[in-house]
Amino acid sequence: MSDKLVKEPVGARGRVYGTVIYIPEDASVDFGSEKDRTVCFDKSVSSPRVLLVSTWVDGLWGFAGGKMEPDDETPVQTMNREFIEETGCDTIEFTDDHLAWIRLSGDTNYPSYFYIFKTANKKEFEQVVGAFEGRRPKGYVDEIFAVAGLPIWFEGPSNLDLLQWGDGIHGLPKIIQAMTPGISGSKVATDTLVLCLLYTGIMTMEQMKRVDDMAAKLNHDRFLEKVMKIDGIENILT
Repeated sequence: MSDKLVKEPVGARGRVYGTVIYIPEDASVDFGSEKDRTVCFDKSVSSPRVLLVSTWVDGLWGFAGGKMEPDDETPVQTMNREFIEETGCDTIEFTDDHLAWIRLSGDTNYPSYFYIFKTANKKEFEQVVGAFEGRRPKGYVDEIFAVAGLPIWFEGPSNLDLLQWGDGIHGLPKIIQAMTPGISGSKVATDTLVLCLLYTGIMTMEQMKRVDDMAAKLNHDRFLEKVMKIDGIENILT
């Protein structure tokens, strides 16, 4: 059986993940233009950014979150606890209103809750990313290797060492290539990032198709068709 996306709380304990997305109020990014492929690398220019975390285990990118603990009464309580633990940031508070969807495993109906906190406040977003740098107590062994607010663009010459592989394709196709293989088994991080960008309107379906084509050039499995076949996706992207 395939996984299913639902919006209404299911009342079951599971895993919880989330992200903070910066979308400036005046954002009108045409990802296909030569201009925007340049200005997105300029820190003085506002462009949409998505918060991702990288783990010590494999260095790949995914989302802050984890399993509900016995003391967690609700998924959103887990989200706030895990977010502070993994990013060091306590200035963001997720609420029930930030629940974007719940993904039910096709085999067991095990739920994975996903929260999206959107902000148009650049300083607020920078505080989230910056909190990670100085937060670890001495001797503290942590699972998170890095936290980054990655800009979303198509391609072009990148000045970010993080995304340079020397093959002429950068940005979102590279991020997708560097996403962790799974979240709680079948919960694929690539699917989640794609859903985030479509759900929030940062990207259109046509733009995502172009990213799918470029990712294929990097020998990455095509992802968009698989995402669009997830049961219940029409209820999420309306």
